[in-house]
Amino acid sequence: LYFEPFFPNPDVYIFGAGHVGREVGRYAAENGFNIHFVDFRGEIYREFDSSFAHCITDDYLSFAHNLECKENDFLIVMTPNHEFDEKLTYILGKKRTTYMGVIGSKRKVAEIRKRALETNALTEEELNHIDMPIGIPFNAQTPREIAISIVAKIIDVKNNLNK
Repeated sequence: LYFEPFFPNPDVYIFGAGHVGREVGRYAAENGFNIHFVDFRGEIYREFDSSFAHCITDDYLSFAHNLECKENDFLIVMTPNHEFDEKLTYILGKKRTTYMGVIGSKRKVAEIRKRALETNALTEEELNHIDMPIGIPFNAQTPREIAISIVAKIIDVKNNLNK
């Protein structure tokens, strides 16, 4: 007899359903993840085929505060605003999940990291659990290329858990 271990599809919460976020969701869904978009812009879900995802229209910060994460959840922060990204990082960085990533330039994530430590919003250990900038580094330029970098990273994290 041959037994294949069964691991349920992990949930991915994508904060921000913009150009990159929707591509991340699409590629991640095609690779066995359950997708949950969170965006305050309800009309944004009409801009693309979002039938593969659970689309949540809510304020990023209040949703993040109330989100009861499971240990095998993946959190991705890529809102249209740096301030939202930073505040979400502080909130979500306290939650124990398999993976958390924040989109941004090296300069932006360095500033978030510095302020998080200065204000005691997150500890060094909590910050080290966050992948920022998110994804596998390569010269990605378009939203689809950036999404491939991010989805490659979460696939790698997921597959290394199941070893």
